[in-house]
Amino acid sequence: MEVNEVLNAGRGVVANPPANVGDALDTLLGIYIEHSLHYLSKEMWRQAMAISTQLPDSPFGQAYTGLDRALTEQIRALIVRLQALGLVRRDIDGPALGELIFNVSANFPAPFAVECSDA
Repeated sequence: MEVNEVLNAGRGVVANPPANVGDALDTLLGIYIEHSLHYLSKEMWRQAMAISTQLPDSPFGQAYTGLDRALTEQIRALIVRLQALGLVRRDIDGPALGELIFNVSANFPAPFAVECSDA
């Protein structure tokens, strides 16, 4: 999946999510992880993270940040959708919860960050 493909796949989950909050989040985050696994080796992923952090104003850094924003917005939209379906309490700030979920998942990128042999 290219960037547009991963975002389009995510839109499908937001539009028609599984009827369980955990399954909905697992499905959406799984799309993101599968995208990373398919297009980037562990070393490429680490380099991408380093470049986006060290050179945030570079074209690559801006593209990476833009993708993060789009993925964050999808998770936020998913939570709001789940609220509309009555699966998430409406008194919770859905967009804030979605952003929190993205930030937590982005800080624990299991597929590439650390292997058992690296520890």
